[in-house]
Amino acid sequence: MAKLNAAFEDLKKAEDENTNALDKIIASTRLVGSTSFHSELALDLAIKNNLTAQAYEITKYMVETYPRDFMGWKALWLISVSTAEEKELAHKKLLEQDPFNPTV
Repeated sequence: MAKLNAAFEDLKKAEDENTNALDKIIASTRLVGSTSFHSELALDLAIKNNLTAQAYEITKYMVETYPRDFMGWKALWLISVSTAEEKELAHKKLLEQDPFNPTV
């Protein structure tokens, strides 16, 4: 049982470290000179590490700051915490940007 508790503690510590590192990366996407590409990298990292709250935060920033960025709208459409209205708007924007894409 002690080994199991230690394993959970290690997992929690690693998760906290990933979250803190991602928070710094998110902050850097707001700096002068940052582009949508930098936000896409941060979003990709958040999604791959299953950090939904941060992924949603990045996605919202992306669609407001870079409204012609396909990845931001696609993430908003697919992310689980998006509202039905956000998903509908994202789907509409995706179709406007790429009307012949069969995956939209």
